[in-house]
Amino acid sequence: MENYYGAPYDVIAKIQGFHAGEAASCVERLRSFIAAGVRHIVLRFGGGDQSVQLERATREILPHLRA
Repeated sequence: MENYYGAPYDVIAKIQGFHAGEAASCVERLRSFIAAGVRHIVLRFGGGDQSVQLERATREILPHLRA
């Protein structure tokens, strides 16, 4: 992450949120943003095949966030 953004983690973490883990923990993290009133969320995938990560998020995360 530090190599990608070119800054120390502590600096980056002050301006954007990060989370890694199983789909269920990602859902809970995103729900906390929604509960706080966030209306737009940008997901960025930190590694691996981006299209596979997008498909997985679409299948395992997004359905649990829809009202």
